[in-house]
Amino acid sequence: MRTLRLYDPAPDFYTGVRIGAKVEGWDSLRRQVLKYMKKTQVPESVIEMFESLNLDLRHATATSMWGSLKCQVLFTKVNMTKFLELESGEGSGTHREDTFPRIVSVMEALGSPVRLILAQMRLEDDIPLIPTPTLKSWSETVESALEDAETLLRASGPANAVDRAHTALHGYLEFVLEGVGIPCATDASITALFGLLRQHHPKLKITDPQAQRMIVQVLRGLAAVVDSLDPIRNQKSLAHPNPVLLEEAEAALAINSMRTLLHYLSQKLVTD
Repeated sequence: MRTLRLYDPAPDFYTGVRIGAKVEGWDSLRRQVLKYMKKTQVPESVIEMFESLNLDLRHATATSMWGSLKCQVLFTKVNMTKFLELESGEGSGTHREDTFPRIVSVMEALGSPVRLILAQMRLEDDIPLIPTPTLKSWSETVESALEDAETLLRASGPANAVDRAHTALHGYLEFVLEGVGIPCATDASITALFGLLRQHHPKLKITDPQAQRMIVQVLRGLAAVVDSLDPIRNQKSLAHPNPVLLEEAEAALAINSMRTLLHYLSQKLVTD
């Protein structure tokens, strides 16, 4: 399994590194790291790299010819495309001589120093995903969530992108309901929003009675899928510090379901 040392101040010193468990409290500390970066005007490219890689703080044992050392490292698993991009230094924010030392400096400033930053290539094949829909009109929230989801997919895989894909769908449903004056509660779930859209949006009406009966069955099936998205987001995504995320295949299924619905709605609700 290939491992890339994104940050290693002494490249020839450690002959091996054994990665251990995630450091307790990392999710809270990670939020503090981001807050500190933004307050101290750390370059945006550094913040983007830190967020997109979805780094974990791990216990580790680094081995040298003089023995072994217990330490902390930042660690992530990425797909092959992202791994090769990091290895070559190509792409936005991949210049290790500046980006990763800045991340290490912030960790030290917050009292949690790290010895190395490591990226490991996932050996499984990338799971095919339905392309991100091109929406005819959308809010800034939806656009930002779609972009974030795409970034996380490329860098860390489907499991890390479920929350942002959910945010994009939720925001789009709110946006189109508001656009035609259909009222909804500010805290309405995706299930409630999709139900309002199906019942009241004029462009979802189908004039052919036979097609109407068929598509109603399809939409009922989609409604059942939609009903499962909120629990998935709350209990199995990065929306909260959940200890276990969805497996890659199931996360890809959830994202593909959301994208399928977005593709359909964006075609049906396009403004003439």
